[in-house]
Amino acid sequence: MLEAQIRRHDVDHGSARDLGTLRAADGRTNLDPKIAMVTVRYFAAAAEAAGVTTETLPAGSVGDLVASMVRSHGPGLQNVLARCSLLAAGLRVSDDATLLADGVTVDVLPPFAGG
Repeated sequence: MLEAQIRRHDVDHGSARDLGTLRAADGRTNLDPKIAMVTVRYFAAAAEAAGVTTETLPAGSVGDLVASMVRSHGPGLQNVLARCSLLAAGLRVSDDATLLADGVTVDVLPPFAGG
């Protein structure tokens, strides 16, 4: 079982950088990218554009997930996503190369106004 839900692969250096601890219970480090099933939770304008508040999509990375969301819901969501923040396992992710672990939850948060 992974202790962290996300990791970022540094292709330029052929190594991996952790976003949290990426060790299996037996001490092995899981560095093999794979397609994960990701739970996506949409909020406010993102939920309105997607037409759903939650769904599960296949994705190996943040870039894959965004492409999958746009394929599923069209250019209206794509326009909203350009203004949104993505949180994977509670951590902000913005690099399309960030890898996603199977079962992670990604929150799609549009900008909020407030005082």
